[in-house]
Amino acid sequence: MARRGAAIILDLGAEQPRVEDVHDAMGELINIIAGNVNGVLSGSNHLSLPAIIHGNDFKLRFPRHVLLSEVAFSHGGEPVVVILLGEDKLGVRLEPRAGVVAGD
Repeated sequence: MARRGAAIILDLGAEQPRVEDVHDAMGELINIIAGNVNGVLSGSNHLSLPAIIHGNDFKLRFPRHVLLSEVAFSHGGEPVVVILLGEDKLGVRLEPRAGVVAGD
């Protein structure tokens, strides 16, 4: 999905995108999603830089953060997951997905 999306964003036609192209395109999509999410949040918010995870065997740790929301869908038969973490100021905790550890 990431390669297909990068080819569309960068208008590559039949040319295969390089790994750097894929990372740049996914970073831009993350920025677009984050900008939209930030627009609906109240108060003062600070967004981190985009993070791109490659592969399946990973564990992310975000000390003092909790899972606020998560949405999973597919595009072209490929899975896409958007996870929103926030500082543990709200007292709201949702169960994290496998591979994502919040609140350590």
